[in-house]
Amino acid sequence: MKQIFLLDTKDQLFAKDVGGKALALAKLLNAGELLPKTACLTTAAYKEFLEINRLSEKIQMELNTKEFSDMRWEEIWDISLRIRQFFLATSLPRTLASTIHDFVRTEFGEVPLAVRSSATEEDGSTASFAGLHESYLNIRSQDQLERAIRKVWASLWSDKALLYRQELQLAVGSSAMAIVIQELLPSSCAGVGFTHDPMDSNRMVIEAVHGLNQGLVDGEVPPDRFQVNREDYSLVAHIPPEKREKYVIADQSEREGVEIAVLPPELAEQKPLDIEGLEILVQAMDRLEKTFETPLDIEWCRVEGQLYILQARPITAISDDRTDRRAWYLSLHRSFQNLQGLWQVIEKQMLPQMEDDWREMAAVNLPGSSDNELAGIIRHRFERVSYWSKRYWDDCIPFAHGIRLFGEIFNEVMAPADPYLFVSLLSGEEMLSTKRNAMLKKLASMVRAHPQIQSQFNTGGFAGIEDERFCSELEKVESIFGNFFIQQNIGSRDSRDNLVKVILQYATLENDKIDDRASTRRNLENQFLSKIGETTLNIDGEQLLSLARASYRMRDDDNIYMGKIEQQLSLAVAEGRSRLATRGMAEILATPEEIAALLAGEQVELIRPAGKKPEKAEESSKIRLAKETGPLIRARQLQGQPASRGFCRGRARVIERPEQMPEFKVGEVLVVDSIDPNMTFLAPLALGIVERRGGMLIHGAIIAREYGIPCVTGVSAVLRYIRTGDMVTVDGYLGLVIVDRDTDSPEK
Repeated sequence: MKQIFLLDTKDQLFAKDVGGKALALAKLLNAGELLPKTACLTTAAYKEFLEINRLSEKIQMELNTKEFSDMRWEEIWDISLRIRQFFLATSLPRTLASTIHDFVRTEFGEVPLAVRSSATEEDGSTASFAGLHESYLNIRSQDQLERAIRKVWASLWSDKALLYRQELQLAVGSSAMAIVIQELLPSSCAGVGFTHDPMDSNRMVIEAVHGLNQGLVDGEVPPDRFQVNREDYSLVAHIPPEKREKYVIADQSEREGVEIAVLPPELAEQKPLDIEGLEILVQAMDRLEKTFETPLDIEWCRVEGQLYILQARPITAISDDRTDRRAWYLSLHRSFQNLQGLWQVIEKQMLPQMEDDWREMAAVNLPGSSDNELAGIIRHRFERVSYWSKRYWDDCIPFAHGIRLFGEIFNEVMAPADPYLFVSLLSGEEMLSTKRNAMLKKLASMVRAHPQIQSQFNTGGFAGIEDERFCSELEKVESIFGNFFIQQNIGSRDSRDNLVKVILQYATLENDKIDDRASTRRNLENQFLSKIGETTLNIDGEQLLSLARASYRMRDDDNIYMGKIEQQLSLAVAEGRSRLATRGMAEILATPEEIAALLAGEQVELIRPAGKKPEKAEESSKIRLAKETGPLIRARQLQGQPASRGFCRGRARVIERPEQMPEFKVGEVLVVDSIDPNMTFLAPLALGIVERRGGMLIHGAIIAREYGIPCVTGVSAVLRYIRTGDMVTVDGYLGLVIVDRDTDSPEK
């Protein structure tokens, strides 16, 4: 089979050669449907590209650095980013490039093209991969075509595609990617159609927009929605959008991609599909479902009154009872326009509302409340924690994609040797955690200036400190940031004592190092903005950078807000436990709902397996300290991922429980399962950081880069290899941790 050829009705094709999308398009042609002119670049071309450039070995090394099931989404993002860089930094083999360009020039001439994925598992009856691989529109030049092909190949290894393969238990390493190249038609309207409405199988549902389909697929342009009876094709309902817009080909011919355009008034008030067009489309959908013998998800467009089918795939949610989490994976990826809107929602609405919630809770006098009042307070706070936790996953996690989007574009524009060079343009922004740490350092300077503060604390704890200014400033820190130790069910007095212990360690720190990275960042920023302005990419570099910096900052800040609200729930629950403990019920209590019910005098039935201790639902699910304890395993060298550059050697301090944090000493290496933003006050004290959880976007990595601390993340089962007192070397350049137990160790 040729590496590239036009689809027609003659060839017998197989998914292993042309992928699922091309196979479905060939079936449409055989059924007599009208398609844009379409060619297929086979999987043989993809395999040749990998073989000549020896990329298969590199990809397998990335996929096998750690058990895939043990990776969180941040780690999978990192793997995907590095693999994508392999494709961006590698040119097509000369002969293959020549074959492709000669063919495209001959068959398509100068028309704009759409370059779409066609993976071997794509558009099948049990795995659709809809929206998980990339497509690129308005491709015109040879350079744009080559880059689009390599980016579509790379999307086989995108984080969302890897996660979906894991969900379906597909063999990750055996995938391959063909490519569909189509003439990009200047459609007057376009959309998608489901031959079975996912909400009602007696209906079809059609969504339509003016112009190109891209805005509808990306979720940027709201569609007109039509519900049609499957039996007689009658229109059941038409639901118009609040505002009609359209996507069009970029107005400058040398620019790739598409853009939103404002509709003229006469079209803004007009449905994209008239009754005749809707009837033609419904008949085609019914005909195609009979051809494929399964419910279908169809993409279509109309050009000068003619209906074209762009692709058709089975609706896997109907044809297969397997749980499909594709929607969640897709929600992690947002377009530039969507992220800009999300930025405003989070910064202008969500975070201020969280702050208001916290202040309202903090103003309540818990000891002065009656039992019934306390029960209501606990229920209210539990509801607010649940609400904000959902908002965090629905809004804040997807907004973190602003960092990744910037990284992808930066790497495409700058082609750096280091795929994480872009992070240096994002660090240096003030975050709530670094602002909190600066306030702790200010308190530490007061301790250095007034040594009696420490001696008074050593004698009587926080209550024994007589320096009113110090006490006032510490309370100010708590009034802004809360107290992390409260969240861990440590008594309020003990929690304040523990905070003072951390401040006393800050007092032993040397003067802060001068940050000499500012000029380097400015130079790199100028280079990036200059180069992106010279590209054909349809995006504003300064706006993209501002968005990425906000995404990077809020990746940390939103957790601080969340932690403060969780602290207030913990305080209310602790008050409830204290009251019920006097009645002999402390040992049976578990969840906030149960505590509230007992305080209110309600009957509570605790149904649990005999001997099983109840879980404490009020503790934060995001704060994971140690989960991989077990017998100590001897190992000399541990492999992880470099997350912050640098090199250090020092004693390890393994933090396995919250109450161990105040014992952390200046100059120790912090070894932990994962770092929550609410515990990053330990970072300025640390010589280096080692975490089990991996990724450049986890909080430990972010805070380490802010302070220039060597950091290695993604070290599997690290708490089974290192113990407190071990001498460890942290190599933040190579991602290595070397353990030396031949030296004297306090825990030997």
